[in-house]
Amino acid sequence: MRFLLLILLCGSVSQSIRAQTHEKFQNAEVIYDLVSDNHGDQLRTLITRPKVSKARVPAIFFVGWLSCDSVEYPMGETDGFGTIFWRLIEQSGYATLRVDKPGVGESKGDCSSTDFLTELSGYQAAFDSISKYDFIDPERIFIVGLSNGGGTSVFVPRQHTVRGYIAVETVGTSWYEYDIERSRVQQALRGSPEAADAAWNAWYNDTQNDPAATWCSLGAQFQCDFGGVCDPTYACLWAPGGIHPDQHAIVVNPANPTQIFEGSDGGVIRTNGTFGDLSFRCNSNERPLLGGPSLANCGRMLSRVPSTITHINRNYNTLQFINVAINPGNPSEVQGGTQDNGTWSNNNPQNSRSTWPQVIYGDGGNAGYDGTNPTWRFNEFTSSFTDANFQNGDPNKWVIIWWPLATSGEAVGFYWPQVADPNPPTGTHPIFSGLQHVWRSWAFGAGAHPGAVPQDTTPDIANYEANCPEFTSFGDPRCGDFQPMGGDLTSSTYGADRAAGAVSWIARNKADHGTLWATTSAGRVFVTHNADASNPADVVWHRIDSSTSGNSPTRFPSAIYPDPANVNRAFVTYSGYNAATPTTPGHVFDVSEGGTTSGSGLFTNLQVERGTATFPTPTGNGDLPVNDIVRDDVKRKLYVATDFGVVRGNNDGRGDWRVTPDLPRFEITHLEIQPSARVPSCVGLGTCPKLIYAATHSQGIWRLDLGGQ
Repeated sequence: MRFLLLILLCGSVSQSIRAQTHEKFQNAEVIYDLVSDNHGDQLRTLITRPKVSKARVPAIFFVGWLSCDSVEYPMGETDGFGTIFWRLIEQSGYATLRVDKPGVGESKGDCSSTDFLTELSGYQAAFDSISKYDFIDPERIFIVGLSNGGGTSVFVPRQHTVRGYIAVETVGTSWYEYDIERSRVQQALRGSPEAADAAWNAWYNDTQNDPAATWCSLGAQFQCDFGGVCDPTYACLWAPGGIHPDQHAIVVNPANPTQIFEGSDGGVIRTNGTFGDLSFRCNSNERPLLGGPSLANCGRMLSRVPSTITHINRNYNTLQFINVAINPGNPSEVQGGTQDNGTWSNNNPQNSRSTWPQVIYGDGGNAGYDGTNPTWRFNEFTSSFTDANFQNGDPNKWVIIWWPLATSGEAVGFYWPQVADPNPPTGTHPIFSGLQHVWRSWAFGAGAHPGAVPQDTTPDIANYEANCPEFTSFGDPRCGDFQPMGGDLTSSTYGADRAAGAVSWIARNKADHGTLWATTSAGRVFVTHNADASNPADVVWHRIDSSTSGNSPTRFPSAIYPDPANVNRAFVTYSGYNAATPTTPGHVFDVSEGGTTSGSGLFTNLQVERGTATFPTPTGNGDLPVNDIVRDDVKRKLYVATDFGVVRGNNDGRGDWRVTPDLPRFEITHLEIQPSARVPSCVGLGTCPKLIYAATHSQGIWRLDLGGQ
């Protein structure tokens, strides 16, 4: 019935829609429709209607995030935002409305070139379309802003009535104010590291002690360019006390119910329990994009705001590391990406345990080093945007290499798998990056001839530093030389089951030049043994998981560690809970390729729950998602990262599982070990000390020497 409706409404796109994987809910029906933005591009809307209600129902309108990712979650609760969508749709009894950005999902256009006003016009057109659905009560509409959408959602309704706003994982200041903070740091990074440090300290002190200084010291023209206010009578913009964009928890002081404590990615703040009236700031000069009803809502919300916000983060680590990478030529130096706060490294001063400069701004995902030249490194921002640096992390020398990835139109994780090669073919400098294909560069992302076969093997450093610098490249840089390897691992080429999604992890095996393992977010597992093919298109992938045999879960594969003694074997971990896939339980598997036919893999559950049961899991039985795995290849010991610490499995997990002493009992997002079979390690070292690093989500990076373990 859903497809019949689509044929009547939009016959020209019904065939492409029919070919897509869509959401299916037990308690709601899905209506697909179209609206147009101010460029005339048709955007796909998704409306859900509760099945049981006969009367008009309240509705939730979602305003999405910054990245070019679809708001449709056909695979269910694959991340936090998917959980919000699915549970509200299935459990709230409300109607919901979502819209995909231009060029995303089934929407027309180009997301990468869409400006703010065009994106906003799409949300506004979708909100206007609510009136056509007679099952929605127009007096009971709520707007939920997700991430960046929390800061822009107030611009959406214009003349329409809104019952309330909810902001999730979002910005505590306006987008312009948030952008100013980042822009100031970026400007300083164009100078010397000393200037960058000084600017960062000035910004931090400003936002902690005198928030208005963040704006007022920048000058009228900068305020006009970035703040959206060019009226000379407004010489200095008001800026509220700084709170980190991603907010998680609020508690009320029972002895003073007007005082709150709030926890975010930036730590903890408290208010003083008194309020001020800032509603006068809700005027058309300072908020030029707000219509009359939105200005009224703004005035209502700002009529009672905390008068003082105090940050209480002394002696409290707030950086949330996504990964850790060990410098293969110096095991005392590491780098790591952090959520919202850039990539950091103890490279200046080198090996410092206490002084870590931010080597590149923005979000920070999976960072890494080259396999033969440890002074070369790469970072990640989000959603396939990545840079390279050929000057040992000099903040001024980052160059763009993301063009082929970000313009491919492929689905990609927010933080996606990207790795260097532990045993590169002679003369090459590979980076492998996982979207729907696995993509490869042999010149550390910076080849002079994108699309060439065979690929360039030497980066064109001088050209990229002159023409592709991160801080001054705008528009259409066309910098980068990645090419896709073989087929789309999420497509029907490899079967109808466990399709869609994106590549979730990739790992090379140092035993040879050609073995590479890859997994997809829907649960597929692949191996290739010719990742070093001269033409990346000639790479042949062997899918080894099966929905009907072999014990592989239909959950998100979170990590891979290959066996250097056997290129047909690896250890694969899974996120999620056994309760979600009760017929295929397990979080850590010993996986053998098992032959050459599709689905030939043998998945042996190593029962890591015997160790994680000591953690406070929801059911007390160790059913806990696993985030990463590394291996001591000599002693055959597995180290497994969870949200509560690291557990160690002797005899490749077939012995006992125990909590690893001397590693933190926090959320461990990533592990790296030296020597390693999956990343470059011990390059040019006379001796290779055995050690492990653990990246934590809020408590820094930890190191454990394994000599006695």
